[in-house]
Amino acid sequence: MYKKLSINESKAKLFEMMQKVNPDYVNEEVGKGVDFKQIIPEDQQLFNQVFGNPELRGASGPNYEGNYIKTRKFRFWDDAEGIVFRREVQNKIDAFNKQSIGFYMELKGLQDWDTDDDRTWDASYSFTFFPK
Repeated sequence: MYKKLSINESKAKLFEMMQKVNPDYVNEEVGKGVDFKQIIPEDQQLFNQVFGNPELRGASGPNYEGNYIKTRKFRFWDDAEGIVFRREVQNKIDAFNKQSIGFYMELKGLQDWDTDDDRTWDASYSFTFFPK
């Protein structure tokens, strides 16, 4: 009997097979990570339990696709509150990674509060997911 795989699980299996055939094969799509919408439902549910259903926004960097979460608890990650919050975020990521089924989460960046003439941006952290 065969287990039905999600699209992302199928991609990950295909990547594994391609690497066995050609060890130099690099899947650029998997190498960049994926955003929340592309992980399996069980891991989405776990993420929401661990992180408390945060408002997710899309993020991308030079070598990743993912998400970010804003916070208004502090302005700068080097402040005392920011340091404590970063530790809390890392603990949540570790908890997710320990319990997740198909994907692991990686922190990609921390952005401080910022402003220009008439706009402000809250402090935030960005992350992505990779198949296990």
